Amino acid sequence: MNSAILYNLARFILLLAAQILVFNNLNFLGFINPYPYLLFILLFPVNGNKYALLGASFLLGIIMTIASQIFSLYTPKLISKSFMVIEDFYKNGLSSQAVKAELIHNIVWVLITTLIAGVLRFLMRQTLIVMSRHVEFDLKNEVFKHYEVLDQNFYKRNRTGDLMNRISEDVAKVRQYVGPALMYSI
Repeated sequence: MNSAILYNLARFILLLAAQILVFNNLNFLGFINPYPYLLFILLFPVNGNKYALLGASFLLGIIMTIASQIFSLYTPKLISKSFMVIEDFYKNGLSSQAVKAELIHNIVWVLITTLIAGVLRFLMRQTLIVMSRHVEFDLKNEVFKHYEVLDQNFYKRNRTGDLMNRISEDVAKVRQYVGPALMYSI
């Protein structure tokens, strides 16, 4: 296996492990977590294996999609917990200070989890859509290179509009399948 691939794979695993083990436990201002694993895409050599970068971007986008959905699941649970606190206040005579503190705590956590889910959703969209645009660009270039080597008889038999449609619309449909369709299906 190529040593550059192993090096980049090790760097990705190291950055992801640092995120999970260290940076998820750091809270700047009580709620801001740094995301160093995104450095993998920034540090990936441009002249390196483009397909490995696309695959890593795809996997990173799917991981962020799942994480975003997990954070989105906390909001209904916190709202349910808030209703239970209010119910305990009326039924069991819970003190108003305790209710107020618990409700403020739940509201803050709803805001934090919603913000994290929104940031992850934004990063997911950026990662997957940019990756799909790269796939579209490569496919269009391959189709165009193939068009360049075809003989004139091919162009006499086929209409120019059909050929242009293949290089634009058909490739765009593939891009939509690779990026947005997969993103929304998760």
